[in-house]
Amino acid sequence: MRKLILSTNITLDGFMAGPDGELDWHFQNWNDEMGVYAMEQINAIDTILVGRATYERMAIHWPAVAVNLASDKGEIEFANKMNSLPKIVFSTTLSAVEWNNSKLVKANIAEEVVKLKQQPGRDMIMWGGVGIVATFMQLGLIDEYRTFIAPVVIGSGMRFGKDRSRNLDLKLLSTKTFSNGVVLLCYEPK
Repeated sequence: MRKLILSTNITLDGFMAGPDGELDWHFQNWNDEMGVYAMEQINAIDTILVGRATYERMAIHWPAVAVNLASDKGEIEFANKMNSLPKIVFSTTLSAVEWNNSKLVKANIAEEVVKLKQQPGRDMIMWGGVGIVATFMQLGLIDEYRTFIAPVVIGSGMRFGKDRSRNLDLKLLSTKTFSNGVVLLCYEPK
């Protein structure tokens, strides 16, 4: 059975984004070493799951990177993977998705994810905003958490694991420290 991997970036004080969804703190810490890891990660999966806000940002960004002459070879390679891989978009407000190989799911999240897990293929990765991540956590759909802890404190914003009604006990699988001070913690539910 395929796994659903949540790959997310959070600040040291536990925020996935700033108060208005800002991610500038994340990109200021990005380096080539993390780019290599990101490429390894995307080469190991065959489906991307996202929420509406993440979809809207990525659907504008990645097609543009792929054709931007200023993009470096690694960015273009990653963009081409992003543009070609199947993407499942979870949203109750979107009426359609137009980015290449995207499918919209408006209801029955758990049922859809269980079906996806039972299909043959590689693992799936989720990049999502606070809301969709919280929903997937509440539904117990995430099989592995890959959390990049950035060495930055932003003081306020959109908190990781918001609205938890019960504890989620995790087992540490591995750690990786990047030269820029970012620490990757990989966990699975106990």
